Amino acid sequence: MYYLSPDAYGAVHNNTTFAQAGKNQSYINANYPNTGATVNDYIDWAAWQMAVNQAEATGQPVWAFGKYWVNKSISVSKTNYNLTIYGNYCTITAIGGGYAVLKRVQPTDNSEALNILVNARFNINSVIIVGEWTNTGMDLGASYGAYYNNCRYDGLGVGLWLKFALNTMVVNCYATNCNKGFIADCGDWSGASYLSANAQSNHTKFIGCRAYCSTSSTFAFG
Repeated sequence: MYYLSPDAYGAVHNNTTFAQAGKNQSYINANYPNTGATVNDYIDWAAWQMAVNQAEATGQPVWAFGKYWVNKSISVSKTNYNLTIYGNYCTITAIGGGYAVLKRVQPTDNSEALNILVNARFNINSVIIVGEWTNTGMDLGASYGAYYNNCRYDGLGVGLWLKFALNTMVVNCYATNCNKGFIADCGDWSGASYLSANAQSNHTKFIGCRAYCSTSSTFAFG
């Protein structure tokens, strides 16, 4: 197999928890190790978390399709440098607010961001994220040469939030009815700020992107 898929880890394409599916914690521990999943978590979330974890371990891309539901962040580790996702316009719907759907672990300080996290070069393609105005679609932190292509963000607080994202290409991505569509920002961890020159999103480009705001949106690009 040349790719990984949440479906290989039991994704059900529904907003169903393990408890609702009759699965106990022993089953989860055996089938979803190192995810921190509990009986109250959505199966689709745990399946995505397994796929992303295994992508780091094997270097394989993640291949997804259809509709998925999550109840917390799909966590990307600090040392996941080459995460590649081919979403095939899959839809990931966030249930409940207050989290980023695809979220990398934050650096402890800017030294760690400069020396470790910025080595990442993500390649995220054709993923649709739907949620609430207290959700962020993608927040993957420091990177160099990342590529976001044909992604869609719908009804979120922030669609794509770039932080210390050097030479990033955002191509043909759409934000619809988000409070803030796209942000190219500095880091928001210790030792980084807009007053310094050590954590900016230099040379980042938005090409062919579109933001369709609601009447109460704050901004399209920031």
